[in-house]
Amino acid sequence: MASSAIFAVMDGLQLQWLLDRKNVKLADYTEYAITAIVRSVIPLNGESSTL
Repeated sequence: MASSAIFAVMDGLQLQWLLDRKNVKLADYTEYAITAIVRSVIPLNGESSTL
C-alpha cells in the first residue's frame, strides 16, 4: 500500500514539475512526501504509527 502511494505521489509531482519547473522543488517535495508515507507505516525513532 505504501509503495502504491509513493508511486502516485511521484507521478503527480513529476507532472507538476513538467508543467512548472521553476516553482516545483521536485527533490524537496519528494523527500517530504516519502517521509510522510513511510512514517505512517513504520514508526521512526520510537514514534507511534498513525495506523
